[in-house]
Amino acid sequence: MLIDEDLLPAVEAVADKFPAVRAYVIMSDRKIVPPTKLSPVYSYEALLDAEAGENDWPSRIDEHSMAALCYTTATTGNPKGVPYSHRGIYLHALAISAADVLGIGEPDAVMPVVPMFHVNAWGIPFAATWMGTKQVFPGSRPDPKALLSLIRDEKVTISAGVPTVWMGVLQLLEREKYDVSSLKAIVCGGSAAPKSLIETVEKGLGVPFIHAYGMTETYPVVLVSRTKSYLANLPLENTIMSHPAVAEAAVIGVPSEKWTERPMACVVLKPDSVGKVEGKEILDFLATRVAKWWIPDEIAFVDAIPKTSVGKFAKRFLRERFKERRFA
Repeated sequence: MLIDEDLLPAVEAVADKFPAVRAYVIMSDRKIVPPTKLSPVYSYEALLDAEAGENDWPSRIDEHSMAALCYTTATTGNPKGVPYSHRGIYLHALAISAADVLGIGEPDAVMPVVPMFHVNAWGIPFAATWMGTKQVFPGSRPDPKALLSLIRDEKVTISAGVPTVWMGVLQLLEREKYDVSSLKAIVCGGSAAPKSLIETVEKGLGVPFIHAYGMTETYPVVLVSRTKSYLANLPLENTIMSHPAVAEAAVIGVPSEKWTERPMACVVLKPDSVGKVEGKEILDFLATRVAKWWIPDEIAFVDAIPKTSVGKFAKRFLRERFKERRFA
């Protein structure tokens, strides 16, 4: 098993569940093995140094053979493993480089705020390598300050991430100033982006907001949606997040004696609104914006919305937390 050094504690905690693993290889810039409970364990860089510097390039590789294995993020259920072929990765990289998709080119500097285990970082590293594009990687746990600093210092032109990434960035921009004039596009996917997020990026920052849709199971096949065609179908939780006091919101279904199931909204308020905004204000806000039967039976204020490894809302944890809740 090849492990990023940053993930050692997580792997150590469940290593007893991997009886088939014969060895662990630590991925790090260092050539020494960090202290660990895992055994046997090797340094990736040290293993490379021990090998010859030249190898023959394989002359016969079936383009349909597996090149990578990615897993879904289990937003609603158990993860599913999806094999990616060499051909699929090649075609996807070609597609997203097109001018009418992401338009990645040699003059650009791209920053995928997406891990490689999330659909191969949406194929961006492959496309950028192909086009000779500068790549900026923010590390395993990028916060808004780090992202904005990289955009400013590295003159990033295209960046991609899930909605929660950009929500955090915009909240910091409300308090601090950063030069983001190099940006020519923000790409968003993984889940539906709130209307307020799209409008703030496009009108407030003057940066085109490209909303992409894809699935781990389809490499992904990217569909690009521009703002006007997208806004009409935004779900309830994104309407809630358009309230100026709301930082995040996730809606779950709660059993109802009369209706079988009714919505409950779990809401995280922005720091300066905590204790100042009540649930009724959120409900009144929704009353003029969504159908009456959409309005949640309850607004539950929470400290944070649980998220998956790629930043999507992990609603299964909210359902577990509120499993005893019942509506009439």
